[in-house]
Amino acid sequence: KKIVFVSRRQGEENRKLIYNNVGKPIGEEFSGGTFDIYIMDPDGKNQLLLTYNTLSSHPFFSPEAKKIIFKTLLINNHKENLVKMINVDGSGEKILNFGAGHVEFSPDGKKIFDNSQPDVSVADIDGNNRVKLTHFLDYKEKQGTGESRLDIDFALSLKGKKIVTVIKERNLTLENDIFKFYTMNVDGSHLEEIYKITNKFPSQETYG
Repeated sequence: KKIVFVSRRQGEENRKLIYNNVGKPIGEEFSGGTFDIYIMDPDGKNQLLLTYNTLSSHPFFSPEAKKIIFKTLLINNHKENLVKMINVDGSGEKILNFGAGHVEFSPDGKKIFDNSQPDVSVADIDGNNRVKLTHFLDYKEKQGTGESRLDIDFALSLKGKKIVTVIKERNLTLENDIFKFYTMNVDGSHLEEIYKITNKFPSQETYG
């Protein structure tokens, strides 16, 4: 019954055209524009601004559609990625206790899953009692895999009983990416690798 979306309309007054060396306009540039969270009816009516003057993205409704979780970038003396939660009427905004990664509500709306540790973790709806479900990063460090980097993403099954996890390990020494797909229960048990792909880095000629 509602749509949540991001718009930078609050910063459109700072739009200016970009010109090439012969004076032809080739694009637009926004300076000082913001990215704010809105909700509206399916027909576009009753648009409500929930945040103001923020750099926010990736808003998602909770299952009962009473709360919205989203990422935001806070810029003070330094940049800080945050995850926030807000009520659909714009009240009750709070910072959750983890950085901005991929975030999902459990189907019953009582838990929040995220990958910002960067392993997959689960926490209470207020962000407390956070528990790590995977330990891929710890394993990599113990194995001493050298100059490599792990990227981790995940998704919940429709009924919320399983999690599929994708691990991308970028090994700069071997010049390849290894993608591993796993399934596990939502409590982190019965982790099972189901698929694996190895991709060699593209050569410079590929880009030439």
